[in-house]
Amino acid sequence: MGVSLAVRMLVWVLELATSSITIIVTETTTTENTTTTATTTATTTTTATATATSTTTSTTTTSTTTTTTITTTSTATATTTTTTTTITTTTTTTTTTTTTTTTTTTTTTTSSDNNYIFIRWSSLWKFDNDASDSIENLSGVAINSPSYVTPGITGNEYALSLVRSNAQYITIAIDQNFAYTSFTVEMWFYATSLNQNTYGLFSQMDNGTTDRDLLLMINYGVLKMSFFSDDAIGATSLSTNTWYHATFVYDYPSQTQIVYLNGNQDAIHTSAGPYLGATGAINIGMYIDYTNTYDYFDGNIDQVSITMRSKSATEILADATLTTWHSFDSTPYSDSGPLGLNANAVSVTSVSGRMNQAISFTSSASYYQQQQVDQVLFKFSSKTTGQGWCVDLMGFSSTGQIIATGWYTTYQQVVDPILPANIWTNVISTYSKTNGVRLYVNGTLIGTTGSLNYLASQSVNILTLANPLQGMNGGGGCTSLSIVPNIYVGYLEEFRVYSRELSSADISTLANL
Repeated sequence: MGVSLAVRMLVWVLELATSSITIIVTETTTTENTTTTATTTATTTTTATATATSTTTSTTTTSTTTTTTITTTSTATATTTTTTTTITTTTTTTTTTTTTTTTTTTTTTTSSDNNYIFIRWSSLWKFDNDASDSIENLSGVAINSPSYVTPGITGNEYALSLVRSNAQYITIAIDQNFAYTSFTVEMWFYATSLNQNTYGLFSQMDNGTTDRDLLLMINYGVLKMSFFSDDAIGATSLSTNTWYHATFVYDYPSQTQIVYLNGNQDAIHTSAGPYLGATGAINIGMYIDYTNTYDYFDGNIDQVSITMRSKSATEILADATLTTWHSFDSTPYSDSGPLGLNANAVSVTSVSGRMNQAISFTSSASYYQQQQVDQVLFKFSSKTTGQGWCVDLMGFSSTGQIIATGWYTTYQQVVDPILPANIWTNVISTYSKTNGVRLYVNGTLIGTTGSLNYLASQSVNILTLANPLQGMNGGGGCTSLSIVPNIYVGYLEEFRVYSRELSSADISTLANL
């Protein structure tokens, strides 16, 4: 998984060997003779490379590729330069209509910037040390004492851990009516063995006849969605000891099953159903085949959700790759993305931003920190103090230029001219191993490092915005080519990280919001 930073003024994308990240942030910087530094920290268990383009800077980290977009406004006085950054999202607006059936409802929250709609689920099992449904009343019961392990996919919470030989799974006895309607089931899974023919992921057993049993599984090493016949079979072979995002969609009007792996379509089957299952327990980590054999999962499962409508491909890509999203639109500040990562804001205030609300950094003690971000890079450090292993991914030079960097034994960087004062600027930084770090300003490519590997810490690190934490912790901070390790004074808005490199179409959309 990866992270990328996108801001109206800055966008930073950093790709990890196995993931990428996109972040969106809004920043304002004030300095007397130098432009202060906006640092982001992220961590990853894989390797990452970064590309950036910007009038301001944004950072992205990924195992695959990442993109970040940031918007900033700069204000200049006789002796000070103030840079304000606003973030725009890299996701695409989707329909706001939702369908509710029976007792389950879907809640939709739409951001006023009108470029990203984060769809809440009908049911969500986070598995944070229990099997409760955090939205509706479909809480589960643990069978044969499965455990909960940390970290889960979010990096700082738990995941459900199942041992196949112990016949462990979660069962939800309350009926969920899936008949004659569209639905989407999503989850993260981490298989520790794949040497058996079938591993159950999610099932609803109605009466064991065609179109009355919902069976989501790993079958012969690939994903499979089945209605007890009517099957959509994936094309991508899975590996053990790897986190995957799986999505299973049934669109009732078109009677189509679609399977997605890590946000990309992996299988499609038309003329499926209609699905008729209206009763029967839901099982997570198990299904019963036509011979009445119980097929259990072996490994970890996290963040299982049901949405009672068919999600679009754009939404699913966002669910699978949006690592973190901090809009700063309400307090207490928190991650509004699908993983709900924890954050800590110190000495900051809420102010009016370019789109909605922004966060203001006004003193040497101000910073914003997201802790225990799994597989994410920004200004990453191995300690919350900003010390230990760390990398500055975005910041300003002593002359006020925006800089996006990548790291592989030495720093590689892309430098943009000084940002204009009193104007919101969109900055996007992207990274992939092939393209390296690319920096975009207002949708225009400013420069690139060329192909670049990224050397990550191989551990869970800390992402920090606006403060290198150098003076606060008796030294430390990161060494970089040109980024000055000073405090950032200004605004940030709509900070996002994606685990992929954003496309040119994504960048154009963000730059013209």
